Amino acid sequence: MFDDIVGHSKQKFFLSNILSSQKIPRSLLFRSPDSTGLHRITFQFLKSIFCLQDRNYRCPCKSCELMGRGEYHRDLLYLDEEKYTVDHVVDIDKFLLRGSFGNNPKVIFIRNIQNMGDAAQNKILKTLEEPPSNACFVLTVSSGGFVNPTILSRCLPVDFHLITFEEFKTKFGDDVPEDKLLIYYRLFEGQSDFQYYDDLDLVRKSMFYVFKNLDKNNFIDKLRFANYPLVSLKSIIQKYPFESNLRLLSSFFVDRLLSITGSGVFYNLDYKEEIRNAKIIGKQVFGRVSCLWDGNHVNNHLNNWLWIQGVLIGSETI
Repeated sequence: MFDDIVGHSKQKFFLSNILSSQKIPRSLLFRSPDSTGLHRITFQFLKSIFCLQDRNYRCPCKSCELMGRGEYHRDLLYLDEEKYTVDHVVDIDKFLLRGSFGNNPKVIFIRNIQNMGDAAQNKILKTLEEPPSNACFVLTVSSGGFVNPTILSRCLPVDFHLITFEEFKTKFGDDVPEDKLLIYYRLFEGQSDFQYYDDLDLVRKSMFYVFKNLDKNNFIDKLRFANYPLVSLKSIIQKYPFESNLRLLSSFFVDRLLSITGSGVFYNLDYKEEIRNAKIIGKQVFGRVSCLWDGNHVNNHLNNWLWIQGVLIGSETI
């Protein structure tokens, strides 16, 4: 069920056993250095809970097909917010009051539980302490994020690590030269989200085009590539995780700053000369996108398409 996910062998084994036994803990807490690296494994775990067949990651059953299209199961409440309030916890309680469809558990997924304020954490604690018999919570948190210690004590932790370069290489085999693999690995800094990408070179080419064309108003809906006339930038951006695309885009701006200062190692060594020769406008935009390399800054702007669109067209009023 996790065959397509690189690394995390112990964690995958543990989660596979949970699913096989059909004894899912009431509350699971996925912890990692940066919770943005948990997208794929959490999604596969959630999908497997509702799988109607063999829990293969390419399972063709109706439930897996729906979730693969982004349509979540009716017994899954999927929360991914920059800030959680008491109202979100009220919604959770209402969700749990509704009956299940069939014999499914009622699953609540909360991404980045550290984004939940004190009042909301105190309220959800009551539900975690006495959950309905068919309830299952799956939470994620960054290692440095604060969560009420009592909430932590109610959850079974599953700790994830940054993958090693050797693990990273298994995704590509011998198809990609090692010097390019080193570029890829450094761009993702040991996180697992690179596994989403079917063609990293195409996505990076897309992001470099964005980097070079900040002065083109409204190009986000019109852009076409010379070598890929049927592929729009918007479709590429929406296909993959927002944070990971932003990480790739911001790396070009960081490299541009490095080319000016003359210090530091480029992230995109294979684009080094093109980055140096690029004509970039908007120093304020330059600074904003560059600072996004810090994960804390990225998390402050997640899931805000208007914000990223403003950055891409060179707005100075963001």
